[in-house]
Amino acid sequence: MKKIVSDILVAETLRKFSPQMEGVFSTADLHNLIGAGSKLTNQRAMTRLEKSGILTRCQRGFFVTEPFNLWLLASRIQKNSCVSMDSVLSANGLV
Repeated sequence: MKKIVSDILVAETLRKFSPQMEGVFSTADLHNLIGAGSKLTNQRAMTRLEKSGILTRCQRGFFVTEPFNLWLLASRIQKNSCVSMDSVLSANGLV
């Protein structure tokens, strides 16, 4: 018997974990949250969530929900990255 993933339950789970994850999810994070069992079923659930506007794909392997932390997204995309002084000054409106 096939296990059907309820989009409503997955959306509620995403909304619950979004503040903790600061709106940034990797595909591995989503596979763990959806927990449908097979990779294909998880992929289909992610595609449905993306089409419904709950998730937004920003790069291969990374999804965001609104609102999301841009600095966290950048650090998760590029490991061992650092924030430059110019970026901090610009973010705070000082440059």
